[in-house]
Amino acid sequence: MHFTTPGPLNYAETEVLQHMDKASKLAKDGERGASAIEWVIISAVMIVIVGFVGTLLYQKITAKAASLDLNVGP
Repeated sequence: MHFTTPGPLNYAETEVLQHMDKASKLAKDGERGASAIEWVIISAVMIVIVGFVGTLLYQKITAKAASLDLNVGP
């Protein structure tokens, strides 16, 4: 997946790709323990970001839905 517009997703993609490259280089050198810890940290950060964005979107959609007038009367 490659995002074309700059923004948080593009930044996250770049960071993940850089860590994947670093992890593959370390795996060749036999230092897999450090890369495993890095992946746990990266995963935790991504989960927090996704949770924050999901909560924000949910709140905005719920607020907008509540403000709609659905009374269609004559």
